[in-house]
Amino acid sequence: MAKLINRKRFFYLICLLLSIITLICDNITYGFNIEPLPSTSINNPNNYSVWNSSNYFGYSLALRRSVNGIVRAVIGSPKERQPITGYQGFAPTIKPQATERSGPGAIYNCPFSFPSVSPSCTRTSPLKLTNDSKIIEDRESLGLSLSLQSGTDVVTVCAPLRMLECTYSYLTHGTCGNSNNFGETWATNPQGGISTTKCQTLDLIFLIDGSGSVNEKDQGNFNRVKEWVKTVTSSFDISSSTDVGVIQYSHAFRNRSLDMQPYITTEVSLGKYHTLTAFNEAVDNISYHSFTTFTAHAINKTVLDFMSGSRYSDKSNQKVMILLTDGRSSDSQDLAASAAYARSLGITIFAVGVADFVREELEIITGSNDRIFTQSDFDQLNQVVGSLQLSISGVLEGGAKKNSSNLLRQSETGFATAMSES
Repeated sequence: MAKLINRKRFFYLICLLLSIITLICDNITYGFNIEPLPSTSINNPNNYSVWNSSNYFGYSLALRRSVNGIVRAVIGSPKERQPITGYQGFAPTIKPQATERSGPGAIYNCPFSFPSVSPSCTRTSPLKLTNDSKIIEDRESLGLSLSLQSGTDVVTVCAPLRMLECTYSYLTHGTCGNSNNFGETWATNPQGGISTTKCQTLDLIFLIDGSGSVNEKDQGNFNRVKEWVKTVTSSFDISSSTDVGVIQYSHAFRNRSLDMQPYITTEVSLGKYHTLTAFNEAVDNISYHSFTTFTAHAINKTVLDFMSGSRYSDKSNQKVMILLTDGRSSDSQDLAASAAYARSLGITIFAVGVADFVREELEIITGSNDRIFTQSDFDQLNQVVGSLQLSISGVLEGGAKKNSSNLLRQSETGFATAMSES
């Protein structure tokens, strides 16, 4: 019995010693790891507390300690915005309404030093650009991504949801900005900035058949064609983003150059008119030719008119030809070569066949059945207007031409960033 009691005492003694050792070790560890400096917190300095209750202040952060002991912080607040009263625009659902918590975002510089615990933050706008009225800043999420190159003062911040409000579409390309002095000054990143993406523009030329067969059955058919041209044009912004021209064609003299053909004529020069009123008046004044149907020669003439346009070499400019005909071409032996040459230059050709059109020729002209529209009579031309307008808009979005690209127009540049030492 005595031995059993001694064993219990020995066991209790061992447990007591272990507890003392653990307590001593814990105290040593606690004292070794805790730095005796006050903690600090950085609050959003923006006064619009109601509007910025969900602004994601601190979503991105970069810290750098300078030689004088000051800690510098660059902080992203990607949903920050000030209250607005709504807006009027091309598509109001794109921009946030007055009650939404979405916003352009913000970047703050917040230097502080210990033992100070109340940093003073200054708001900066590294990507604020005022020279492009098409920029939508309300949803760009500035500060959604932020990165610091190790061992340097090089900071990159991005606004991946920056949009351009174009006439025919919205482009979400995003943009980034760089700072070589930890946020004191900023420069737009040329690899993902606003300069690399802009709204698409359109050069649109109508090539209308003025041969004798157009008015053969009804003297009002050519006037219907002119009304149709005006209707199609009405959905495009000819004040800025779209230049429109009209060519009428019928007979060609084989021994004359294209600029000396009296019956293949530029009725409305590309981009001459920038109001629908002036354009419509010019179309009304077009006089009917009659005679034959030299379609291949007319396509060659149209190519020259495109080349004379001021935006011909601009990669953001699309070139569209709308050819309307009611019969077989008089120079069919040249048709395939002329049409192929035009398409090789990036010109998208739509063909509208009316009455006695030849389907095989329309396929040769367009190179695709998707760009052919047909009607049995001229008084039914307006039935193809909506589909044709939609197809042309598809060209502007990069979807109506084979092997075409939308040039990263929805790329959201800067959604994520990372930097490393070179």
